[in-house]
Amino acid sequence: MIRRTSLLAVLSLVISAALPAQRQMAGYNFANCSLRSGNPLAADMMAQSVLNCSCGLDNEDVVLDGQRLQLPASLDSFFRNDYSLCFSVLLSPFSGEMDLISKASSCNSDTSLRITYRTRDSSFLVNVKRGLDRNLFLNAKSDPSSCWQSICLTKTGLDFRLYVNGVLSDRKVAPNVINLDSGVPVSINGSPCQSTGLLPASGRVDRVLVANFGLDARTVDSLYLPQHKILTQDTIIFLGDRFNIRTANNCPTTSISWTPSAGLSSTTSFLPEASPTVETRYIARFMGAGCVNTDTVLVRVVDKDLVDCRNLRLPTAFTPNQDGLNEEFGISNPYLIEKLHHFTILDRNGGILFQTTDPQMSWDGTFRNTALAPGTYYYRVSYQCRGEDFNQKGSMMLLR
Repeated sequence: MIRRTSLLAVLSLVISAALPAQRQMAGYNFANCSLRSGNPLAADMMAQSVLNCSCGLDNEDVVLDGQRLQLPASLDSFFRNDYSLCFSVLLSPFSGEMDLISKASSCNSDTSLRITYRTRDSSFLVNVKRGLDRNLFLNAKSDPSSCWQSICLTKTGLDFRLYVNGVLSDRKVAPNVINLDSGVPVSINGSPCQSTGLLPASGRVDRVLVANFGLDARTVDSLYLPQHKILTQDTIIFLGDRFNIRTANNCPTTSISWTPSAGLSSTTSFLPEASPTVETRYIARFMGAGCVNTDTVLVRVVDKDLVDCRNLRLPTAFTPNQDGLNEEFGISNPYLIEKLHHFTILDRNGGILFQTTDPQMSWDGTFRNTALAPGTYYYRVSYQCRGEDFNQKGSMMLLR
């Protein structure tokens, strides 16, 4: 699991680990309503008027209604070759197409970057252009489950990628190099196209980051901070057990309402204690900052007295092909196990490919960091349930 952390922590980590040494990042999280950069080598942002700040994702954010922000002109060199530009927005209700990010001397300039949001199809639109024959478009749907939208545009060579809330949403390979170093600074809510009908930004912005290299998917994902979401995954408990449901919310002006109330210590807490007696799907309704969204978590309840120790379940196939579905092979109901003596994966010749004594651990279809070929593989499980030892063996198909 990727650890979610503050923008400055990620910034420090990536800068210290970046090779070659000329890689640089500049991050702005508006802590204490400041426009200072997290990189001491990068200048501060500039604002058109006095800042109006509010409660943001991990510190404060900047209210954009009538406000224009500009990144330092010195960061223009970041766009000479590869680059990344990331930011988070919470947009106010509107209809039409709204200006978010621009890097252009005029509305029709030959070298430009535009990032806008269009309500007609709930999409973020990106256009990068250099000259008359180098023009590339990317399009990504907003995340309907989240009020805050974290956008990240990365360029590595000819490869452009657009992420929304840590998820790759569009990717294009340009036929020609499209560099954006034109001497024009990046603006937030400052597009020259506002004079031709593009709506000025209305809402809030937070966690702006610029890099002179293309961030990889893992780093982009680590930058994403879930907000107004349930962090606890669908889970299984034994009848009579209690646990806390964790949520992500850093803004004290946000309220929460849970349904159903059965088995919850509170329906208005961001960390309620849950002790349902039957399988229950809890719904959290987050309300704040002019936005309302919901999230759910399923809690299954197992009665120890009704457990069949012989009914240890393992799938008959799995598909470790990086599509996010059925990526690993493991025990589907590990709650049966009081103690796992061993869970072993073997090849046709009996060679051990994987072994663990942790019932939560799964096999990813590799051996010594090498992906194995599709085919039939075998497993052996020895475990203790309700004080008695059990053994199970079988086979499964690895598909790609």
